[in-house]
Amino acid sequence: RKIPLNGTIDFSAEIHEANNTGKGLLPFPLTVEFNPGTINFGDAVWTINPSTIYFGEDNISVEHFSLVAGKQQISIDGLAGTEHTDSMTIKLNDISLLPIFETLEIDKAMIGGRATGVFSANQLLSKEPELICPKLHVDSIGYNRCTIGDANVFAKWENSRKSFYLDADITGPAG
Repeated sequence: RKIPLNGTIDFSAEIHEANNTGKGLLPFPLTVEFNPGTINFGDAVWTINPSTIYFGEDNISVEHFSLVAGKQQISIDGLAGTEHTDSMTIKLNDISLLPIFETLEIDKAMIGGRATGVFSANQLLSKEPELICPKLHVDSIGYNRCTIGDANVFAKWENSRKSFYLDADITGPAG
């Protein structure tokens, strides 16, 4: 990689008694406890905070998973499953987008800016997952290193097309 992606991930895993159906996500339930650690993503050092992820027979529970780099924060909480009531929340706070595209070497469409918003997801492990972000705000959104303005983006997963629907209002510096 041209830009480093490395770090120290410290976790413990507890394997529980195997389920009898053999139809679960894993052949056995599993609990992963994350301890403090770091991920170097480009020039940013992200702190991994303590959290728990449980892989059950038909769901995944995430408790307090978060990554923090200065003002930037990504946090995930909730339950991924097949029921409509199985919901997960992904919060982005002041995430710098350009380093993500650079580090992952996605150089055909370099999206820049600082993103803040909340994604809500229901029944993620079903054939009809729901994912919506009614307002993702991006300060100084840019394309290929050219700043366009500030954006308010509506994003939604469309099952019929297996793609994201995006609608954005962008206000340039002159209004």
